[in-house]
Amino acid sequence: VGPACVELLKSMELLTDVTNLEPKRSVVLDDYNKAGEFIVDYYRDKDDSVNIIMLSLDNSMMLIEVNEISHLDLGSGGVRSKPFIDIGRTNGASFVMISHRHKFGPIIHTGGDLATIKLLQRDLADVGIKVIEQYIVVGEKYSSFNQIAAGKLASSEHAAERFLESKKRCLENEK
Repeated sequence: VGPACVELLKSMELLTDVTNLEPKRSVVLDDYNKAGEFIVDYYRDKDDSVNIIMLSLDNSMMLIEVNEISHLDLGSGGVRSKPFIDIGRTNGASFVMISHRHKFGPIIHTGGDLATIKLLQRDLADVGIKVIEQYIVVGEKYSSFNQIAAGKLASSEHAAERFLESKKRCLENEK
């Protein structure tokens, strides 16, 4: 790379260092609020048909890519694993976060949401990709399975109870 190209790339902030020709990557989603705000912001510019998105992450929790999985209002019962697996593999993802947008109502995870995340966790794990979180978004608000399960969302106490009861039933059924 010649000096003129290096200067051009630096001015476009595509190089972090002349000796290290790695592209600048600045979106790290290693925190519940960072990820939630990023997802809400992503949906803000999309029409209501964008229902489900998947965020592919590398080992250091850097965002690789955001993919829109569903443009239909299928609900979580209509979700199949294959598109998630194909996209995760193509992106070289180590981890993924799934987000599902509800058009209205309280920010709770339904029985269908719980079944979907369990299916995706199992199927993606089979190809070495870990589903680390599922967010539900309603307007400018969001919640996640991990936060509800940990009891950190006071406004979602009922949803947390439902989640824990469902998880307990799932564990009992596996015995």
